Amino acid sequence: MSAFKAVSLAVCVLLLLAVGALVGLGMSLVGRKSQELIEK
Repeated sequence: MSAFKAVSLAVCVLLLLAVGALVGLGMSLVGRKSQELIEK
């Protein structure tokens, strides 16, 4: 396994984790906003 492949694989994993974290934050924000709208 070449170093380039290892680096590209690590970058892909980090990008997936970052996207997952952003999606989680977005979903929690949307959930809070919708709850506020429902309560009003």
